[in-house]
Amino acid sequence: MRVRRILRGLPINNNEREYEVEDIVRYDEERDLYLVKWKGYLAKTFEPIEHLKNCMALVNRRRKEQKLPLLPHSGSQLCGASRQGRAPLNPSNWVSLEKIRDKIKQVQHERYPQKKVDIKIGRPQHEPKSTRVYIFCEMNHSFGIFYRREDRTGYIYDSNNIFGSSHPANEKLRLFEASMRLKPIKYNYRSRNDFCGSQMVVATIELLSWHHKGLMPAEVKPSPAVRKRIERIFHKQPSAKESRLGIKQYQNLRRIQCPICKKLIKRKGNNTHLIACQRRRKNN
Repeated sequence: MRVRRILRGLPINNNEREYEVEDIVRYDEERDLYLVKWKGYLAKTFEPIEHLKNCMALVNRRRKEQKLPLLPHSGSQLCGASRQGRAPLNPSNWVSLEKIRDKIKQVQHERYPQKKVDIKIGRPQHEPKSTRVYIFCEMNHSFGIFYRREDRTGYIYDSNNIFGSSHPANEKLRLFEASMRLKPIKYNYRSRNDFCGSQMVVATIELLSWHHKGLMPAEVKPSPAVRKRIERIFHKQPSAKESRLGIKQYQNLRRIQCPICKKLIKRKGNNTHLIACQRRRKNN
């Protein structure tokens, strides 16, 4: 089992070399890094999963010892929980980034065959030259960045509204601000604790519909019919509810915030209000 990378602080040639992994000592959940012992070296280094794709057997052995869900041997991380809620986890309901991307592409092809937006897996490294969506995973929780070239802004979203909060993953998310301007979009439905993969699909579908209207909302309130249909496709096993909605919270889900005038408007018939707001803005 070998991994291609250059070890920090060790005497090496200029060319990239292969180093053999002797053992995975431990997994740091907060930083999402693995402490690696290299064969023939005393030094141990923390590495991301991207550097360990050729030794997934060792990675999964360490994760099993720490009672964590196993990763597919492609090196792709499973998404399912933010570790915020108190509800018990059921990793059987967790999904891969590839499954999330493929479902978004399928729905986009059905709804907008002539207006496709590129869907990418992975963290953004620089400001893109065209509109696209990035889907990535931090601490087993899925995140999306919808970059709109028209606004020169990346709209970041997830099912638990972690960006800007005190969650440990927020520190990593803030690093993306060096490559693009980020603006959070609030997700206004808290589902079951293991359902963040399906909620990422639902939120992205909703944002695609807003994008094709020429707008981006301040918050996303998914359609119950679409949400339930995607959840049935993605999650076959039972899962505990994360939290119950109060009556006032449930009533608020029927309204969305207008991105132009910032007023709360009824979800049903919101197109009429948006068109009127756009006309007023043009006239002013």
